[in-house]
Amino acid sequence: MSHNETMQLSVREVRMIVERILLAARLPQGFIPDVRDAVMYSHAMGLGGLSLFQQRFVAAPSGSLSPLTMEGETLDGGGNHAWMVAPSAVDFAIASHRTGGGALTVRNVRDIAELKLLEGFAGRYGASAQVTLKDEDTAIVRVTSDGDVPDSILENVLAAGMPVPHALWQELYAFSHKALAKDSAVSRRHAGPVMVDAEGRVHGRDDDDSDFAFLFPDAGGKAVREQA
Repeated sequence: MSHNETMQLSVREVRMIVERILLAARLPQGFIPDVRDAVMYSHAMGLGGLSLFQQRFVAAPSGSLSPLTMEGETLDGGGNHAWMVAPSAVDFAIASHRTGGGALTVRNVRDIAELKLLEGFAGRYGASAQVTLKDEDTAIVRVTSDGDVPDSILENVLAAGMPVPHALWQELYAFSHKALAKDSAVSRRHAGPVMVDAEGRVHGRDDDDSDFAFLFPDAGGKAVREQA
């Protein structure tokens, strides 16, 4: 395959590689699932996507996460990237809408235009949203409907996948290995449930969690356990 060609990647493939890179960037683990999906929605919606992700987390990795602060209807992003702020922003915007509040103002965010992804991201909550960029430092997030809005972005990418340039994907894939343990006799022995000794000999599996008492309640599982 030529480096100029485009690959059609599944949701699982994109999530796996983005998550590894976020782990390598030492993002707090509690943030990773939502930030990972924010990157995916950005790509699926034709925003910065994986190309911007490569610039921010591979070519020039971001610094540590700063605290977010909320005052009234304004969320201060603490200078963090929009993908790190997006999950909290959509939570606050939907909560405000459901309690009769107004639009949410979001400020002090890097690559603030990426907050446009919230227009698709809100579908995860059955809601729809409108994002207006006031200037380079401020965005307004308004929930326009709530309760039964389908997550059309995720539905589409699950069905059709996402186009990614081959060269970009190769770079992201290679960099993602920084999150993995170095290959060694020890790492190979802990790569899954199959038991392997230091010489590479396979000795079976250690993940048998059968509940014999449940399978054979009359015998209490005793005879079966004794035979095992």
